[in-house]
Amino acid sequence: MAAIAGTAPPAAVNSDSTDVTFVSLTHKPTARIATRYIPAPFNSSSTKPTTLVVFLNGLMTTISSWVQVVDQLLPLLPTDNNISLLLYDRYGQDRSDKDPSDINALDPSHGHNTLSSATDLSYLINHFAPSKTTQVVLVGNSIGCGIARLFAQHHPSRAPVALLLLDSVLANINMVTLYPDPDGANFNPSTLPEGITEIGLRKTRGFMSKVFDPAVGSVEGLSRKDLASLLPHADGPVLPGRPKVTVVGHGVERFAEESERAGMDATVTKTYLQPFWERYNEGLLQITDDGDGRRGPIEAVGAGHFIQRDRPDLVVVELMTLLKKIGAV
Repeated sequence: MAAIAGTAPPAAVNSDSTDVTFVSLTHKPTARIATRYIPAPFNSSSTKPTTLVVFLNGLMTTISSWVQVVDQLLPLLPTDNNISLLLYDRYGQDRSDKDPSDINALDPSHGHNTLSSATDLSYLINHFAPSKTTQVVLVGNSIGCGIARLFAQHHPSRAPVALLLLDSVLANINMVTLYPDPDGANFNPSTLPEGITEIGLRKTRGFMSKVFDPAVGSVEGLSRKDLASLLPHADGPVLPGRPKVTVVGHGVERFAEESERAGMDATVTKTYLQPFWERYNEGLLQITDDGDGRRGPIEAVGAGHFIQRDRPDLVVVELMTLLKKIGAV
């Protein structure tokens, strides 16, 4: 992966990004979603296309994870821009209400799936940008990348013109299976690479089973049980509309350090998970057939899984690059 070194971010500007308003969508009128909407500046003489940038959370992040990105982005936008920004917490996240469809679920932690979240996104976009002439740009982190892909697949009339994918969820695999099983019938410790131990494998597999196994539910009620069947391939299907796609992966060393602190083995993570994730990111570039619109994979040096939190400066640079490509700035 290409590496982008850290640079000092510009001074933050108060965008009131932590202030939220609540909206009720027509398909689920009894529940409210927490949003932060920053409208484009009024400029009747602007010739720039109307553009909506939507930020999609991971499972363990909320609107607040994007605050630094927004604060650093706003002062860089030209005065004649026609760009609106939308941050939101999915149903069940932080201040948003629970998804009404989860009420009768046998297991509320698996109340709805990512395809349902993509449908919610379509209603949210239509709420804030009802005109189909508005360009849609999606910026996703982790499972937000999977939701972005499903939205683009299943809602072609609002197909995004650009996607910025930050450390995408590995949608097509149970990550536990990437590591040799010390209790497996064919396990042979003598074949392990240098630095890999049974203890390290057990630690890492144990943590992965507790946290990342698709059978593990979530507080928001978003289930990953069927994610592999919804997105079985990193490199497809090709999305409609030939969108620009930029793929950014975590910083290898920072991610390994965070894995160690979380209870995994850093060497095991770098040996088994890292190569698979890099191949997955390479595959993601193929979801567009616009060869000139592909960028990456980029290594976000110094960033862990939540790139928008650790490297907001990099996210802003890549988002501005996409906005220039689509003529929004």
